[in-house]
Amino acid sequence: MKRRFSVGFKRWAWLLPPFLWMALMALFSTDHFSGSQTSRFIGPFLSWLFPNTNGAILDHIHFAIRKSGHLMEYAVLAWLWFFGLTRWSKENPWRMQKIATVSGLICLIFAISDEVHQSMTLFRSGQPTDVALDVLGASIMLGYLLKKTDPTAA
Repeated sequence: MKRRFSVGFKRWAWLLPPFLWMALMALFSTDHFSGSQTSRFIGPFLSWLFPNTNGAILDHIHFAIRKSGHLMEYAVLAWLWFFGLTRWSKENPWRMQKIATVSGLICLIFAISDEVHQSMTLFRSGQPTDVALDVLGASIMLGYLLKKTDPTAA
């Protein structure tokens, strides 16, 4: 005979991966991962990869890599929340649009709080454009997942 507690725990365990990913993202939001810190690793790699390239161009590539990180981090976060909430709501199934909406709102709130946190650090600054990139990454992933999982989605 299974205990009710273990069933409830298993249900909530599906939400652990997105929370762990958010903790990792919060770590990335510290001064240890600011542009000046990551350039110590990415810069030499780019110089090795493109040996005859102007330093200003390498700086632009480094900037593009950092900004694409926003898209990727939040696409993964949206995916984790979408599947976590899908499994979590098995006992009382939600419509896929509701799951996508809740996942998107969680990503938006976390993106805003992440940029507010960065504005309070020494070597980073919170940027509204970063929130836009974060939401774009989450939206692209949620749109894809919604189209794949919900036959009624347009």
